[in-house]
Amino acid sequence: MRGNLTAAAALSGDTLALATNSGRIVDHDLSAESSRVFPVASGFLAGLTYTADGELLVVDDLGFTALRWPTPWTRITSGLAGNVYRIVSHDGAVFALSSSGLFRAAPGAERFERLTWTAAEAWDLLPLEDGAFLFADSYRLLFVDPEGRLEQIGERTTGRRLMRSRFDADRIY
Repeated sequence: MRGNLTAAAALSGDTLALATNSGRIVDHDLSAESSRVFPVASGFLAGLTYTADGELLVVDDLGFTALRWPTPWTRITSGLAGNVYRIVSHDGAVFALSSSGLFRAAPGAERFERLTWTAAEAWDLLPLEDGAFLFADSYRLLFVDPEGRLEQIGERTTGRRLMRSRFDADRIY
């Protein structure tokens, strides 16, 4: 955790929200002895109030922010490499397409895992029906079936962006 503690609020159960002078909230679960850190502002957090409606009111030096708590935010800080071009969320998983390949964080995971679909730059991922995907890297367009088997489409087809037609859901550009 960076910064000094500036305020605290009791949340539900054995959970505390702690504010810092570096703009972060620490969600600390006393019974599980675990913490999550969420950046919410660029500077000093002066106060916290947990409302009966389940909102956490955060006061900073510019005003206040109301957050639904527990927050749906997820912070994943490891396992990712390269410059990220695109993020795709599908069925609770997060896919990061980068200059170093394709990475996936499973629902609730705290780290990305590299997928072996490509060793090249990953440009786009389009979820299809029944758990399949279309995937574009620097040199190929791939169909990925629900079991993860890859089938190349065409000889040397590449695309930086895959888009469904607004008029025909079966047509993809």
